[in-house]
Amino acid sequence: MKRSGVIRSGIGKAVIAVIAVSAISFFVYKAVVHINARKFLEFQYTITPGNPIQKGYILMAPYVTTSERFSRLVIMDFAGNILVKKKVPGIVSDFRQWIINGRIRYSYAVYDPAIFLQNYSNGSVAHEVILDSALNEIGQVRLLSCGDIVTDNKKGIDHHDFIMLSDTHFITMTSYIKNVNNIPPSLSPSPTVKLAVPVLQEIDGGKVLWQWDASFFPEFYAASVKWNNYSNGRDVQDYMHVNGMAIDPADNNLVVSFHNTNQLVKINRKTGAVIWRFGGKNSDFGLSGEQLFLWQHNPDFTDSGRTLILFDNGDKDSRHFSRIVEYNLNQQNKKVTSFRPYTIPDLFAENKGSVQVCGDNYFICGGSGNFILLADRRTGAVRFKMTYNHTSFRAYYASDITGIVIGKNIKNSD
Repeated sequence: MKRSGVIRSGIGKAVIAVIAVSAISFFVYKAVVHINARKFLEFQYTITPGNPIQKGYILMAPYVTTSERFSRLVIMDFAGNILVKKKVPGIVSDFRQWIINGRIRYSYAVYDPAIFLQNYSNGSVAHEVILDSALNEIGQVRLLSCGDIVTDNKKGIDHHDFIMLSDTHFITMTSYIKNVNNIPPSLSPSPTVKLAVPVLQEIDGGKVLWQWDASFFPEFYAASVKWNNYSNGRDVQDYMHVNGMAIDPADNNLVVSFHNTNQLVKINRKTGAVIWRFGGKNSDFGLSGEQLFLWQHNPDFTDSGRTLILFDNGDKDSRHFSRIVEYNLNQQNKKVTSFRPYTIPDLFAENKGSVQVCGDNYFICGGSGNFILLADRRTGAVRFKMTYNHTSFRAYYASDITGIVIGKNIKNSD
């Protein structure tokens, strides 16, 4: 059976058309969503599921980069039915679910529209919004002043990642613009050079418990492979570009992804010391050519913490394909004990992206490639494929959305 539909959404109006025709030996569901937002803004998607259709839910936040700048929080099933569609001002980058002590929470990072165009555009103009299980807002998280990090509550955290540990306990990141004076002379720094310095904060009860500032570690200046013209005294140099983090369940320390060094760094959450560097120019682990990753996103741990997994974007010039890469590590001896790559078939994500392990499957969001895949982790077979015309920084799988009343008490997108 082949199914296609069109949903046009205006103010208080919706028209749904579904046309079914037969096909042989496989199922294809195609849905096109047209959103009337005073301009020709429309979210279109095509879904090709496997058989049977996967149970569970997809959380995503497709956005349109026009002067209007808005996103929609979207929850849909694997048949292509949109269950929740909630309009949010600004650009949302990370709409996700948390289950903490048995309670469901949601969060998303949103660019503050009032300052998006005036501030440094790497994303550190965002704040995090915390939602309860029914998608009601219960709090916001912003960058806090600590040490030489000063905020007026307008400049916020970075949109790339966020860790929620309880309703009051979080780990945030920002790229804080600083003028530094510890760049090695061999890199020919200008006295007026400004850097987007990665800063991490662990916050509980509105207070900073712990802060990490990358500018205290001058070895990272030479490790940069992009946006590192330190002799340029005019433009902000995003020499590391922090874009992801995860807590290692083995020791509760933090593994952080730095896009512009092609590297993950493990950081002690008590002392701030660098425990190891993985990948990049100065890796503490000896990686083969196949094991090296490029412009990576979304580090995480799976298999009860035994496996490090990440979205390996690749490179448009040197390696024009994206992968999911998994590593088992001997952290004490700094060796890779096993490695498993999965090359994403046919589709390339130059930037953005995420991956989850869901049972025997990878749940993959292709970021700028505008796709979602569900692929068998053992065989690589694609069980579900969705492509769309707007970008979603990440997307997430959720098995349970208890608390959300579908079609009631949910603001429509227009």
